[in-house]
Amino acid sequence: MTAAYYLVKKGGHVVTVFEVEAQAGGMLRTAIPEYDLPRKVLNDELEMLKRLGVEIKTQTRVESVDRLFQDGFNAIFVAVGTHRVARLGIEGEDLAGVIDVMTFLRQVNLGQKPNVGEKVAVIGSGYAAAQAARVALRLGAKSAVIICDKKELAIPSDEAAETLAEGVELKALASPVRIVKAGSQLRLECAPAGRKRIKVNGSGFAIEADNIIIAIGAI
Repeated sequence: MTAAYYLVKKGGHVVTVFEVEAQAGGMLRTAIPEYDLPRKVLNDELEMLKRLGVEIKTQTRVESVDRLFQDGFNAIFVAVGTHRVARLGIEGEDLAGVIDVMTFLRQVNLGQKPNVGEKVAVIGSGYAAAQAARVALRLGAKSAVIICDKKELAIPSDEAAETLAEGVELKALASPVRIVKAGSQLRLECAPAGRKRIKVNGSGFAIEADNIIIAIGAI
């Protein structure tokens, strides 16, 4: 969208944006919660682009760059993003009830309203982790805890304060060791940050949750 804006403002360019989703906006729409970026603000920006002459084709998947050149386009700017979430590399992260933050936020932002249980655990330390926990509470979870390997959340202090003020709990300086089934719930076993093994009767701890959201290495 930014490239389209500057190209059309420069003049002399007919600009078309291809978007695979039903609505334009990319990560602004699918990864950022409504409370952080009101959809009216985003939609107004998109309407401004259209008024400037940018054509936005939604629900259009580009299968071939060569085909675009054949269709008459002189230049192509690829801006598909790199929105991937890193894997934990621990036992149990593929269990049902464990979801990556990008999939979770995308489902919410596109109106799919994923089910969350009463207790949600989020693994991460940045914006995505905080957003996931706050969104989970908005979806009806009674508790949301962030497992963070740092002393505090790696976001501005005012936003960290807002996150905690909404009722999100923070377990700092902790690292996930494994995830196992615990009846109808999931059991997330953790150790002090930097340690690879949990001390069963020592400094390790475990959290039981209905859902676990992985939010490490996310944009």
